[in-house]
Amino acid sequence: MFLCNSPAVPAGVEKTTCLLLEHLDRDRFEPRVVLNGEGPFADKLRELGVDLEILPCRGRTSRAWRRALGKSLKQRPAHVVQLHLSRLNAPLLRRTGARLVERLNMTRDPRIRHPLALPWLDRFTARWIDRFIVVSDTLRNAFLARGYPARKLHVVHNGVQAPEATDPTRLRRELDVAPDVPLIGAVGRLTAQKGMDSFIETICELRTGHPTVRAVIVGEGELRAGLEARVEQCGLRSTLHFLGFRQDVWDILAGLDVLVLLSRWEPFANVLLEAMAVGTPIVASNVPGNREALTKTETAGLLVPPERPDLAAEAVGRILTSPELRRKLAEGGKRRARDFTVERMTRQHEQVYSSLRAVARPRRTGPAPARDP
Repeated sequence: MFLCNSPAVPAGVEKTTCLLLEHLDRDRFEPRVVLNGEGPFADKLRELGVDLEILPCRGRTSRAWRRALGKSLKQRPAHVVQLHLSRLNAPLLRRTGARLVERLNMTRDPRIRHPLALPWLDRFTARWIDRFIVVSDTLRNAFLARGYPARKLHVVHNGVQAPEATDPTRLRRELDVAPDVPLIGAVGRLTAQKGMDSFIETICELRTGHPTVRAVIVGEGELRAGLEARVEQCGLRSTLHFLGFRQDVWDILAGLDVLVLLSRWEPFANVLLEAMAVGTPIVASNVPGNREALTKTETAGLLVPPERPDLAAEAVGRILTSPELRRKLAEGGKRRARDFTVERMTRQHEQVYSSLRAVARPRRTGPAPARDP
């Protein structure tokens, strides 16, 4: 059972879950998804024909939610439950005899409001979980530093599956941008983490050497109003466009001359994998998660220090003025993207599930610490 949130705007977690459900071996696993409400994610799961149950709730640890969840599991017991919701549901889940996997895709960074931000509480509740799936080595190191046991942490990078064909001209047609005009983009949530304010300053700097440049920001978030105000202050109203949440991200990425991701911190960004898969050159902030995604034996993008829009603009300018550099980054990105297949991601998840399913465990009456087999 996958226990997931139902956000108003689906993001990387939901996209990865859909890919996993599409490719999971149904001869060995019988998956179902439980959501805490309706929304676009639920609609997508129905399109995929996923076994879906909606348990509406106001709070994910409320008594009503816990009663509904307990009733669901009593009627349809699960051998393994993968958590994408609050870990505070774990004691209830453990009493059903299920083994628990938690997928960690974000740090407990103090700049993020998180119910487990306190290290001691995080470590204490981590005892309830049998295995953790983390999306990068960067994230594994962060949780090791918080006191998580290494034996429970399994790195499974996200997988990327590019469509057979994209339409790189769609965005230019929509915005009426000529083929020879540079088109730069940023894709992600409009939050402090993603550094969209730095992206706006980068476009301000870039216009000095490239006055015809056009730019887009794809995504929604709490900072949109403030970012739009800054665009007005910079005189970028006709240059930089807010596109909101989009379903055609593959076409948008394929149509960009450069993708810019200036995150202040980043565990592992799906958008980098997607941009590499379609051969779009990248400029990204030099934070651990971005380095891990872009660089192996060769770089698939240019890295710049965070909070330095002047250097980001210089890096974008280098790509725009050098066809050879653009070709090198595009080819390197496509090769790097082959390291992150959906098939590989799915098999690694299956290995974790199988290792837990093979171990019988009696029902418990309380949230006693899990023991490894």
